[in-house]
Amino acid sequence: MLKDILELTRFPSEFENFALPSLVAGSVILMPPVEPMLFSYEYGNNPLYIMERMSSAPAGKHLDSFWGGAADLIAFELCPRSLDSQKCLTHVLDPAPGRPPILEGPQLEILLNLIHKDQKNFLIALMTANSLQVSGVLFVLYQYFKREQLQLVRHPGDLRGQMTTFKRYFPLTLGFSVATVCLQDELIIDVEDSRNIIQSYNRCSNTSQTITSKDACQYMGYVVQTFTPGCEDLLPSAIDSSFRILWNTLSKIDGDTASKVTQGYGVFFWRIFDEKLKPSRSSSSSELWRYELVDVIIRNDILELILKVAFKLSESQAYNTEQITSDHIKNLFETMVIFWEKTVDYTPERYFKQQLIESGNIDSLVTSLADLTDRLYTRTPSTFNRIMELFSILLARAATAVAGVKWAKMQHYLQFGGTCNYPRCPYPTNASTRCSRCMNVTYCSLRCFTRDWPTHKLVCGEGSNRIRH
Repeated sequence: MLKDILELTRFPSEFENFALPSLVAGSVILMPPVEPMLFSYEYGNNPLYIMERMSSAPAGKHLDSFWGGAADLIAFELCPRSLDSQKCLTHVLDPAPGRPPILEGPQLEILLNLIHKDQKNFLIALMTANSLQVSGVLFVLYQYFKREQLQLVRHPGDLRGQMTTFKRYFPLTLGFSVATVCLQDELIIDVEDSRNIIQSYNRCSNTSQTITSKDACQYMGYVVQTFTPGCEDLLPSAIDSSFRILWNTLSKIDGDTASKVTQGYGVFFWRIFDEKLKPSRSSSSSELWRYELVDVIIRNDILELILKVAFKLSESQAYNTEQITSDHIKNLFETMVIFWEKTVDYTPERYFKQQLIESGNIDSLVTSLADLTDRLYTRTPSTFNRIMELFSILLARAATAVAGVKWAKMQHYLQFGGTCNYPRCPYPTNASTRCSRCMNVTYCSLRCFTRDWPTHKLVCGEGSNRIRH
């Protein structure tokens, strides 16, 4: 029956009937014997879905004042200076004489208990719905709970369960500082909760619907706080989802946002490494997720992403802000090299080294640095030179973390080579082929040397037509 009721929300003409207090109260009473289906129709939360649907109801209907009051209450919680905001919900929590209450006290108690019983599914619904109306319901329940908390203190079991519901909810709405306090109790989040949240994050990140990298980074902040040991096998997929979003949206966001999101991911993930996991560089480790972590880092080409974000940040700098931009780039590199080094500590040493060499990522980046340096060094601002300097150090530290101390001074041995002497060379950098007769010029390949020979022979060191360079 509850399923049929929920299906009828497809018809706008029925919205008025869905607002009937008797239907909402009846649904609350019917909820306890219903077993919800994971990530499908949560029949147990049927009244909340009905309330959410009512946000599209015509003006003047039963719950209009509730939605307005919920929005005001949320604004009050976020900005306490709005002292009059709480008065908007007086008729919801303490209705005037003769006015029918929207939800009576006993029904609210049933709803609280049910939400606690089905809190895993309900938490996912809150995260994915992004609904002000559902948030309003929770705030109303919280206000009710605060009013009744003295009575609930006499029953510690009920108090713990209902406080758990709100502690899980707060991080989604009130920010990380409140969340940190709320999540200090180790009993609040269990392994099943944590796995559900990570899987929900991955689905949200991989959905066909548009999601911004900034939103995804905020969601990741919640994942970090709820991550528990026992979810290590889901960590590679979370990293993969995060950096894939950043790659996909990089061309659509400004440099400052790209830098903040990249650093946000770096901090979030090395916090998981530091606080939740145990290092292991043993090549004999049999934990599959550690090998998957290497594959994800290589596949997403994290180092190249960092370089692209740095250039994007430098392009967006305003006039006379070179030093500020340079400092931001330095912070970006320092944050991400810590992330890289932390990641390496949790992966099989031999496997990471092998995959990094076979991928050619380091060689490709060295070549890119050579190309950029030879092409642009004479006409680029100091910020560009700073990027080259800092990134070569980052590259050396990244290689050192994987391959050992023999790479420690790699930045001093980056031989970018000369410039190809053939004026029409499509890739005139990293040139090392020399003319065997004069050794005064270099070419990137034998092909360019052959094509340039008619011109070069006029100035070559051999023959009577020798002309000094």
